[in-house]
Amino acid sequence: MNPAHSIDPSVKSLFWILISSATLFIFLRLYYKYRGQGLHRDDLVLFASWVALFVNGIMITVILDIATSTRVPADPAATFQKLIILGLMSTTLALLSQAWSKTSFAMTLLGISNVKNWVTYFLWFAIFSMNISFVLSAIFFWVQCTPLEGFWNNSIELKCWNPTINIAYGMAVSAYSGILDLAFALLPWKILMPLNLSTKEKIGCAIAMSMGVFAAVAAFIKCSKFLSIAPGGTGDSMQLAIWGVAEPAITIIAASMPTLRLFVRKLTGPKDYAMEEGRAADEIGLQEVHAEGGNSRRDTRSRGSRAT
Repeated sequence: MNPAHSIDPSVKSLFWILISSATLFIFLRLYYKYRGQGLHRDDLVLFASWVALFVNGIMITVILDIATSTRVPADPAATFQKLIILGLMSTTLALLSQAWSKTSFAMTLLGISNVKNWVTYFLWFAIFSMNISFVLSAIFFWVQCTPLEGFWNNSIELKCWNPTINIAYGMAVSAYSGILDLAFALLPWKILMPLNLSTKEKIGCAIAMSMGVFAAVAAFIKCSKFLSIAPGGTGDSMQLAIWGVAEPAITIIAASMPTLRLFVRKLTGPKDYAMEEGRAADEIGLQEVHAEGGNSRRDTRSRGSRAT
């Protein structure tokens, strides 16, 4: 971040509006699932993404407070050192939050996928390739110049890569992230349609699980913001930071929508109960999607056993 660059004071509020919205959605999701079927691995991964997002918000707030302070620092070198380290840590947390939020949603899709087919293999490929890409992006920010101390110590000569390498890789990762978000938004329609649920439930769940398309939009916008830190750009890295927070925040909200759809329906829906396998009608939906996926896998294995 360039401290000399003019920063709108409302930027800090924007960060915390995004983070607070994600916080509300994820804790409603965790509460409802904890009271129902219990928490699963995708919930824990999504919670880890939220933790990284929240800590990143704190770091960005500290950076903004330092950068917009009207007081002259007693030790400018130490202040600049703090900004560099906080900036690198913030970037790392932003990338981890993005990777983990998308990983959680992919794990949810794996949980409802009824058979081991190309969808399953694609989701596992997406999980591994996405996490490797984001982790490498974080590492590249730390090792782009050596030694690291040279960032804040002018007496040490830095040896740096061409900055366009990091920028080009960051743009590629953001574009790949957006493409995966679009794929994750389409896959629920492929996965849910064959399941033994009512058409209304399948369409409702599929729409709720397709909200990740907005995360794709955020990823593509973030991709374009890398140009602002390119040589000859505006140097406004805060735009990149904003979308680095917006993308995981939107993904967390989108990943929580299917569960919150059930939560809202339970609060506002009719109180009459149509029992299905000993459970009330307002409990069907994503929970049944998980159950149907598991039943389909068991049926497939059972047919295979009888065939042998």
